[in-house]
Amino acid sequence: MKNNLQTPQTRSKAIAFGLMSIVLTLIWISGCNTVSSNSNRPGTMQVKLTDAPALYDSVMIDIQKVEVQNVDSTNGWVTLNDSAMVVNLLDLTNGAYKIIGQKQLDPGTYPQIRLVLGPNNYVVKNGVHVALTVPSGQQSGLKINANATIKADYTYTLLLDFNAAKSIVSTGNGNITGSLILKPVIKATNEAQTGAISGTASPAGAKPVIYGISGADTVSTTFADTTSGDFKLVGLTSGSYSVSFVPADTTYRDTTITGVSVVAGQTQQLGAVNFTKK
Repeated sequence: MKNNLQTPQTRSKAIAFGLMSIVLTLIWISGCNTVSSNSNRPGTMQVKLTDAPALYDSVMIDIQKVEVQNVDSTNGWVTLNDSAMVVNLLDLTNGAYKIIGQKQLDPGTYPQIRLVLGPNNYVVKNGVHVALTVPSGQQSGLKINANATIKADYTYTLLLDFNAAKSIVSTGNGNITGSLILKPVIKATNEAQTGAISGTASPAGAKPVIYGISGADTVSTTFADTTSGDFKLVGLTSGSYSVSFVPADTTYRDTTITGVSVVAGQTQQLGAVNFTKK
């Protein structure tokens, strides 16, 4: 006849196994709750402003407020920054940038960003100060498609590339003393999904304009530093580019480098790019 009575040693093992099962179950439940809790934690949106160069002494833009669209918000927009600032776009070339807004946000998709502009917009060229007129349709806010996805505990950096040269439109004969209208041309990209190209133009005195070209499109432009010759093209999505150098000093030849590979999150170094005399 089989003995069904448990020995003290067997009972101890059974109790230990039961306690271990309870502990593992509690750990699993705790882990599930942690994942659920973390998914509801806020993320951060940061907005950086950079610029392509323009042939002015300065391009001053009056930014009163930076907002982002939230489809789940009662008023539809969330303020990232309401501290007014007048920004010289020409200080933000060659890889330089300015953070114009930053705030923690609930996880989700934010389709658009809006820049509310003030009245103090103007350019200076050869010492002449000319006001920039903002069309009435944009006075309530310049809207830019962003489609930013905010995730818990993650900083999403939106890079706004403000093309000053294409954004200023003359209504007269092109003379700086005529009327100028500000029609902003701005490209918004997720900085984490872009790369850059950098190098040194030699001699720096050639003062080249540098173009990043994808296919038939010029997607980024900068000037080389007039002292060091250093340059940086930013906001480039992964792919192959041609980099064209056009010296302002016309005694030097134009130069183009093809097949420059860009990878998101990295800077492709070209090293020294030397110009030859014509």
